[in-house]
Amino acid sequence: MDYTKKYKRIVDSLIKKSFPELRDKKLFVTETSEVKERYSAMVIKLLIFSWIRVNKRCRKYSNKAVMALFAHELAHQDIIKRMNFSEMISYFWLWPFSWRRRADFENRTDKLVIEKGYARGLSALVKESFIGKSKKFIEHRRKMRYLFPEEIKSYAKKIGKW
Repeated sequence: MDYTKKYKRIVDSLIKKSFPELRDKKLFVTETSEVKERYSAMVIKLLIFSWIRVNKRCRKYSNKAVMALFAHELAHQDIIKRMNFSEMISYFWLWPFSWRRRADFENRTDKLVIEKGYARGLSALVKESFIGKSKKFIEHRRKMRYLFPEEIKSYAKKIGKW
């Protein structure tokens, strides 16, 4: 199976359904084993396009978890697209130096994924991505303010998206 094509179809369908403001963006999706161990995927934002790199271990994830994974990566793009010029400069300038800024951004991204209707998938993604991971990995995720399954469910119920 060509996972890159599968993932690109998922990204295209998510853009059409839930992220229409990203229709004009050039987005490339590739599968790799080079993505850092602690990430399932990452997005690299460049001037004229964005590149989503997906770890090969995501082949084991359920369809709804993969859908939520890409919704999370697209939510990053959506948040950045909505920034004004000064917010964008501040974001890119401070990103490498502030773990708190990165943590706030990840938390904001998870909440947007829930608001877009992918709470159950996000919960499944978190559970599936924790399989076989160390306590150190899980604590790093908590420090980086990613939402955990119980927090996802709670927030989703609070806003009527569960």
